[in-house]
Amino acid sequence: MLCLCEPSFPEGETCNGRDDDCDGIADNGASCHLPGEVCTNGACGCPEERRCQEWCADLDNDTTNCGACGNVCPLGADCVGGSCACPEAEEVCGGRCVDTDSDAANCGGCGNACAVNEQCTAGVCGCGGDLCGGVCTDRNTDPENCGACGRSCLGGACAAGVCKPKVLVSNVTTHGPLIVDGPDLYYSTWKEIRRIGKDGAGGSKLLVDSGELEEYPTAATFALDQNYIFWSSRYSGTVRSYRSGGGSVQMSTEGGGVATDGQHLFFMRRGALTNRPFSRIDREGTNLLRLLEGSRYNSIGAGPLAILLDETHAYVAFPRWIVRVPKEGGEPEDIATDLNIYGAAMAATEKSLYLSVPGGIMSVPKAGGAPWTVTECEGAYGAIAIEGGDLFYICGQDLYTKPLNGGPARALVRSLDNRTQGFKSGLAVDSTAIYFSEQNRILRLAR
Repeated sequence: MLCLCEPSFPEGETCNGRDDDCDGIADNGASCHLPGEVCTNGACGCPEERRCQEWCADLDNDTTNCGACGNVCPLGADCVGGSCACPEAEEVCGGRCVDTDSDAANCGGCGNACAVNEQCTAGVCGCGGDLCGGVCTDRNTDPENCGACGRSCLGGACAAGVCKPKVLVSNVTTHGPLIVDGPDLYYSTWKEIRRIGKDGAGGSKLLVDSGELEEYPTAATFALDQNYIFWSSRYSGTVRSYRSGGGSVQMSTEGGGVATDGQHLFFMRRGALTNRPFSRIDREGTNLLRLLEGSRYNSIGAGPLAILLDETHAYVAFPRWIVRVPKEGGEPEDIATDLNIYGAAMAATEKSLYLSVPGGIMSVPKAGGAPWTVTECEGAYGAIAIEGGDLFYICGQDLYTKPLNGGPARALVRSLDNRTQGFKSGLAVDSTAIYFSEQNRILRLAR
C-alpha cells in the first residue's frame, strides 16, 4: 500500500521538527521570525557565533556585523552572504565606498584629491568653473572673484556673480552725511559724531557727544578737515568746532549746513528768514565774512538748501536759483534761475554741478547756463555722490549708479530701509566702495 504526504503548511517549511512541505526532509529551509536565529532540531534559536553583544545578528546581511560580530562594512557598502561589497564600479577609500571616476576627494584612485572648485570627470581632475590666477573658482559665489576675476566683495557675500553689501555698523540711528577720509568713515547720530574704519574693523569710536551740551542736542550736519570737526545743531542753529584735546568751541549761532576747504568754515542759515544766508569764518572762529547778503533772501521759502565748494568758489542752492560766489568774497552770480528745488543735495565735477531734485538728477554748468535732466527718478532729492566718472544717487528706496559720459542707470541695491518720515540715507563713495546708510545701519558695497 502507498502512503501519501499532504503538506500541512502550503506556504513552506516551518521550524517544528516535521516535514511540512513533503520534500522528505524535516525543517528543510525553515525560517525563523527573529533576525539572526536559525532552526535547529525543530526549534528557533541563536547560535553562539551569532550572539553579538546583547542581540542575535544576521551575519549574512547585517552591515554592522557582516560575517562576524563587530565587522562593520564601509559606508555605502552592503553585506551579502557574510561579505561586504561596494556597489558596482565603486571601491573602498577611507572607510567608504566611492566612485573614483567622479569623487573629487579620490579622483582616479584613493586619496587623489582635486583642488578647490575642481571637478572629477572620468577619474581626471579638471576645472568645472572659472580659472582666476591659475586657481579654479566659481565666479557666481566666490567673494574674491565675484562676477569677474579679481573683483573682491570687500567682506560682502557674492550671489549670482553680484556683490552684496557688508554691514559696518548696526543698531544705530544715523542722521546726516557720511564722509570718507583716508582709511576712515565718519557719520553722525542724533547727538553724536563717530568714526569707524572703512572695513568696519576696530568698532565705532565716539568723537563728539553734543548731548553733553544741553542747548545743542543734535549734530545735524558736519564737515571735517585735517584738524577739526565742524557741526551745526539741527534745532538751535549753533555752529561749533571740535579739536582733539581742545574741546568744542562755539563759532556762530546762524548755522544750518556747514562745509570746509581746510582753511575756512562756510555755513548757511537754513530754513530761517535772514538777509545773510551764507557766511565764512576762520577755523579758529575769527574774521567773519558775509558772502551773501540782501533782501532777496529774506522771504518765505528762500532759505538755502545745500552748499558745495571747489578751489575758487562756493555754490549755494536755493529753492528757486543757484548762486556762485568767490570764496574770498566778491559779487555773487546766479548760474541757474526759475528752478523748483527742495531738499537738494549737490555733487560736482570740474565743470558741472549735479543736484538731486524732485523728479530726478539735474545738472547745471558751473559757469552758468540752462540746467538739464541727467536722469529721471521719482523720490530723488536724497544723497548724491560722484567718483571716477560715475554718478551715484539714491532714488526712493533704491541705490543707483550712472556713467556721467552716457549710458543707462543701473540699480545697485534695492529696497533700502529708509522709509521713516524725515530720514534720508547718507552716501559716500571712494575708488573701491560705496558707503550708504539705512534707518538703523551703515553698509559698504564693493564697486
